[in-house]
Amino acid sequence: MEAGQIQNHAGGYVFQVTPWTRLGRFLVLGSDKGTYYQHAPALTKENAVCVSECYGLDPNKTAETICEISESGRAPKNDHAIFALALGAIHPNVQARQASYAAKPRVCRTGYHQFLWAAYCEFLGKGTGRGYKRAAASFYNTRDTDDLAYQMVKYRQREGFTHKRLIELSNQGPLSNDELRKNLFRWARGKEVYEKLPEIVEGHIEAMSLEPRESKRLVNLITNYKLPWEAIPTWAMTSPDVWDALIPTTGLTALIRNLGNITASGALTSQNYEKVTERLLNEYALDKARIHPFNVLQALAVYGSGKGLKGKKTWLPVRQVTEALDEAFYKCFKYAEPTGKRKLIALDVSGSMGSPIGSPRKDKAGRYTIRNENPLTCREAAAAMCLVGLKTEKYVDVVGFSHGPLTGSGSSGRWGDMSRAGLIPLDISPKDRLDKTVTTLRNQRFGATDCSLPFRWAQQEKKEYDSIEVWTDNETWSGHIHPKEALRDYRRFMGLNTKLIVCGMTATDCSIADPNDPGMMDVAGLDSAVPTLIADFIRK
Repeated sequence: MEAGQIQNHAGGYVFQVTPWTRLGRFLVLGSDKGTYYQHAPALTKENAVCVSECYGLDPNKTAETICEISESGRAPKNDHAIFALALGAIHPNVQARQASYAAKPRVCRTGYHQFLWAAYCEFLGKGTGRGYKRAAASFYNTRDTDDLAYQMVKYRQREGFTHKRLIELSNQGPLSNDELRKNLFRWARGKEVYEKLPEIVEGHIEAMSLEPRESKRLVNLITNYKLPWEAIPTWAMTSPDVWDALIPTTGLTALIRNLGNITASGALTSQNYEKVTERLLNEYALDKARIHPFNVLQALAVYGSGKGLKGKKTWLPVRQVTEALDEAFYKCFKYAEPTGKRKLIALDVSGSMGSPIGSPRKDKAGRYTIRNENPLTCREAAAAMCLVGLKTEKYVDVVGFSHGPLTGSGSSGRWGDMSRAGLIPLDISPKDRLDKTVTTLRNQRFGATDCSLPFRWAQQEKKEYDSIEVWTDNETWSGHIHPKEALRDYRRFMGLNTKLIVCGMTATDCSIADPNDPGMMDVAGLDSAVPTLIADFIRK
């Protein structure tokens, strides 16, 4: 073991990343799914310690990092940024608490974010104090009446919290003599209202009073008041006419999540798909809604399967919608100019990359638990990210590596040797669709991890690369040579200053990249800015 190395959870020796690097990984990747070698609760605890450490080192830098990743839409979920803010709210350093509270309006932009922040604070033991109450109240006193009314009908309750509870907890009032705003606060607190309410609230109240035989009236209300789907009765969610009315005004995130429900209702067919595909392919709308490419990838996997992850609902996928999702995936990335450099993309296909990407949910006992609600694994997400690199650059080779025999096209010669060692070429083309790429990865046989294989293969084949990307969970342990040494040997043998980019798929505290080597870089694998970050690093 060299100086600066630590033993990871798989027993191998890797380099420990800085707290700031790990903070970025956590905000992008989270820790809710755990890894092949480490359970989620332990991983969450380790990341919580890291976030607290960053607050102690520099409260303002920590808060700004949280805001930047949240506002730019670089992470698939905003939940991890909100959890990081809650950790700041309980920090013993007063500057850390102040920085956390000051950052909250930039991170908690919706009613759901407000409720989740309050739930995380409560879970961590924070629920009193002037700073906390001011931060909770800021959600209500920084919005105009119409925007606040929309948030109140769209997000009525989440995570055990309601607007009534938070308004009363924070001692928040309307802060205005405007009767419409006063009535909105009275309605939110369950008080009797004698005067006029904001139009969207009146539309919501009437909609909730309707019965199935009054669906035509409901459609009119949705159209006239632009009601979100959360503001209408649950019985209406199977009506094709209702979904047809919701498609133009439903938030893009909600639209993507509900494509299966819309198709199952009969509102979406191969004859009337235009309204949906037009919204999916609108780059401005995708950017404004902060749609993360990974969420599109997840929607593509679920929608293409023709059935929901829970329940018995099924549908016949509309080909045009599937193709639009595939195209939208690439539109969600920050654009990167081609570098013209020679690149090797090496995908870890070992067993540890098979961990599903899950989500934290609160159970009936109030505990945060993990549910496997995602059909994708780290391995498949890495394959999808690989496609972005293939579409950006011209000179790219792709291999999959593990340890031990893998299926491959080569059965003799050098390829046969490397196949038996655990490395094979992958049949992935920039013209491939995402679903084909995912299938290619699923068809491999998986074993342990030897991250030195890509460098050893490149040297054996005398392949010249300006950069090598390794997509891995960093849990490397098998093999007889450390990845750092294998890269050093390759550089010396080829006479190249090849750069290494390690794209970590888990929020662990380790990496195979040497932090003291300026030719190596760590990035979080699901960051939507990855193509640009890699391209800029290669050009340096």
